[in-house]
Parts: sequence; structure tokens; C-alpha cells
Amino acid sequence: MKWYCDRKSSDGVVLSSRVRLARNLADFPYPRKCSEADKEKICETVKSTLQKLACERFNYINMNELSSAERSVLLEDHLISPEFCEGDCAGRMLVTDEQSTVSIMVNEEDHLRIQSIMPGLDILNAYERASSVDDIIAGGAKEAFDKKLGYLTSCPTNLGTGMRASVMLHLPALTSCGQIKALVNLMTKIGLTVRGLYGEGSDADGCLYQISNQITLGVSERDAIDKLTNAVKQVVERERQMRETLLSGGGLDFEDSICRSYGILRYAKKISSKEFLKLWSDVKFGVESGVIKDMQNINLTRLLIEVMPAHIMQKYPESSGPAQRDTKRAEIIKSYFI
Repeated sequence: MKWYCDRKSSDGVVLSSRVRLARNLADFPYPRKCSEADKEKICETVKSTLQKLACERFNYINMNELSSAERSVLLEDHLISPEFCEGDCAGRMLVTDEQSTVSIMVNEEDHLRIQSIMPGLDILNAYERASSVDDIIAGGAKEAFDKKLGYLTSCPTNLGTGMRASVMLHLPALTSCGQIKALVNLMTKIGLTVRGLYGEGSDADGCLYQISNQITLGVSERDAIDKLTNAVKQVVERERQMRETLLSGGGLDFEDSICRSYGILRYAKKISSKEFLKLWSDVKFGVESGVIKDMQNINLTRLLIEVMPAHIMQKYPESSGPAQRDTKRAEIIKSYFI
């Protein structure tokens, strides 16, 4: 079951937790220096190792055989990075488990980007899941590792643990009160970073932000996870305090703005993806604050993903243009209210 199908992804401030491990195989040049033959050999090594040593089944996807729309679906699912689906995908392979809790990007910036996504605030379990797959691969293929520097990576900022842990949060109150800049500054001071919906370089549409660790050298994975978990809990508490302030001080005007977004989301005949994200954020805020009372059993995170452009085009090929997608998006949203 994909992470966003679990109700835990929709029941609070934190939508998901993700851990990504950067690894390289010792016997090959880094991806930017790899030949096509090297990349194919790396893919074969990963596949044969998992097939031989893993006790579970994995899916192996040649990225070059996917259409641009199919790659975009994987990106919207947060199974791959924007870089992994751009340009020439020759020599790139995606590996996923049967439940899509683990994905391995082969030949991205590093030979391996092993990641696990869990619904809600569950960083430790995400790490343990990704680490278990890493252990399997390391059992059959020698990884690039130095006793002093730790795991060797293409980018020096990933040296050491090679781990990036991140949490996706919905922060409408902090956004509305203009406190995101202060949050970014605070997180930077303690070695964390704040990014948008799809990570580095992306916008925080829908008041969705990712908070992740920056430091990978000279720290343990557990220390980095504990620091991130504690920081996220404080951000969640601050967000909840600000929500109470908005609810108590906003009065009828505040509730009216939420209800208007709810009305548009429920009854509009067409909705663009950008407009949807704003409306979705208002409605999720309204549901969790008790202003909207008839959507408690709706998985709003699943709705968020399923009305993204590539998901619509995959399920409804006739919706190839923006106007058709905007109409189909409105229809899908209505189906959630029935």
C-alpha cells in the first residue's frame, strides 16, 4: 500500500517521513563518469544481488522505457527525485518493493539512492526499512566506504552517513502568520533545512514543507534522526498553537474564508492544480480545526496525490490538455464527497 493511502498520512500536521541513503559501489566510477556499459553493469549487480539475497520480491523498472508522464507519476508519488526523471534516462533503473515502501534509484547522482517513506511521523521505521535493504545489497556488492569519512558519495555534503532524513509537514498557520522565514532561519542554525513539496528548489505550494537534516559527517544516523524528530515535534507544537490563535482571533471572517474554499473545492466545475493546492490547504486546516465537520473520514493526502497532473493523465488518457485535466480534477474531487 502506498504511503499516502494510509490514513496516518492525513490525520495531522505531519504527512510523511522519508529516509534516503546515498551509496556507491566500490568497483565503478561515480555516475557522472560512468560509461553506458558501467551503468548497465551496476543495474545488473543490484538486481542479481537482491534476487539472490533478499527474502522479498522487488520490481525492476527501466526508466528509459517509461514515458514522460509515467515518470512524472513516480515523482508525484515521491518515489523518485526530479533529477532522476529528467533528460536521458538510459542506464537508470528504479527498484521498488511490492508495497512501494522502499524505492531504489540506480544511477542517479550516486549509484544507489535507497529510500523509504512512511506515513506520519515515523522517521526511525523509515530508516530501519531503508537500512535493511542497504544491508542486503552490501552483502553481495562492495560499497565505497572509508574508515574516517564513512560512505563515499558524489557530493561532499552527503559524506559520512550518506543519510538524508526528511519530514513533510502541512503548516498553514505558520505560513499565514508570516513565520516561515523565521522557521527557516532557526532550522538552519541547528543543522536542518526547509524545502518545498518536492525537495530542493521546489515551491511550498499548499503550505507543504519538507524539513531535513543537513549534516551527514561526524554524526550517527540515530543522532541525526533524534535531532530531526525533536525539531519536528517542536514545529508541530508551534503550528498547533498558531492555529488556536487564528481560530480564536479570526472570528467569523476566518471561518468564512475556510468555508468558501470548501465550497469551491466541492462544487467547482474545473480546478487548476495550483488553485487546488491552495483550496486543499484551507480545507485540511478547516477539517483539523473543526470548522468543517463532514470530511473527517476523507483521506485528504490521498486526494492531494491523485489529482496531480500526471496521475490524472495516467488514469484518464483523454485528459491530455490543461483544460481537460482541470475539469477531470473537479470530477475526481467531487467523488470524494459522495
